Amino acid sequence: MTMIPRTLTLILLALLLVPAWAKDVAADGPVFASAQHSPETLEMAELVLHGLEISQPKALLAPMAQQALRGAPSDALAHYLTALTAPTSQEAQQALESAYWMAASSSAPERLFLKAQCLRGRGETSAAVALLTRLAAERPHRRMLLMALGETLIEDGQPEQARVFLEQARRLGPDTSRVYLLLGRTHLESGQSEQASQAFRAALQRMHPQADPAVPYSGLILAALTQDPPQVRPLVDEYLERCRTNPWAQDPWQPVWPEELDTPIFLDAEDAIQ
Repeated sequence: MTMIPRTLTLILLALLLVPAWAKDVAADGPVFASAQHSPETLEMAELVLHGLEISQPKALLAPMAQQALRGAPSDALAHYLTALTAPTSQEAQQALESAYWMAASSSAPERLFLKAQCLRGRGETSAAVALLTRLAAERPHRRMLLMALGETLIEDGQPEQARVFLEQARRLGPDTSRVYLLLGRTHLESGQSEQASQAFRAALQRMHPQADPAVPYSGLILAALTQDPPQVRPLVDEYLERCRTNPWAQDPWQPVWPEELDTPIFLDAEDAIQ
């Protein structure tokens, strides 16, 4: 029986379980369409949301969020975009809190959406699920809401239910890397390694050329550890080759988040097949 190194498993899981409220995106336009925002802010929102949907590096998207914030410092949407592109989880949560309180006086759907995202940041996933379920029921064709609800259900330990909403979002289109990353997580957490691998492969195929491939490869390696351990070594080699020509890729021999982890991402991957 193959023994899976605890550090490897924890790090790969961490990559797949980064708080969703800090990166939740959709390509059908923001939930904020009914609120009052400047044309420039809405334009930046469209660019940022689309970029995150195809896994474009956040470092390339952050200037757009900063531009929106400079142009509209009291706009909840501008602060939300800042949260999506923030370099650290702490900065993302601070920006999200600002967005929520700025929208608190509004009765628009954006208020509930921001509240739900803020609850996710605090780890109150059950309350977030309730709010997002209400919004999604009222707007069943809004892909952003379906994606947010699906990811929150994953965090709430309900991968099977999450898959229902994520499949709805996938059918609505577009077929982006983001939706397949989330579907891969639902399969992985349901013990469906083969389906998880297929979803993560689909995510890789749809990623921005400069996207950091660490997350889908983390999913592929975790799936291989339970399904086909000899495939771990080729997957690591494939990942390293993809990183070699990508200046935006995470250095696999350095900590993923220096302030939180002190073990390199794939350092002991070979141990998994010995």
